[in-house]
Amino acid sequence: MKVQVCEHCAGEEMDGIIKELKDLEVKLKKESVTLEIEKSGCLGSCKGPVISVDGTIHDEVQPNFIQEIIMEELNQ
Repeated sequence: MKVQVCEHCAGEEMDGIIKELKDLEVKLKKESVTLEIEKSGCLGSCKGPVISVDGTIHDEVQPNFIQEIIMEELNQ
């Protein structure tokens, strides 16, 4: 699963979002799920922080929403 975090929109939330993604990545590896985490340029929505999960844009993301967003995407 490819997860991109917009460097322009994330601002001070960037470190928290990346930390949550990396923590979740460790948990998901036990279930054979791999997260490909990368920082990116603009993702087209400026209602930051913005992440893209396999091409689906999520805006106004806070670090405490990461697990819920990723789990929803996995269950689709």
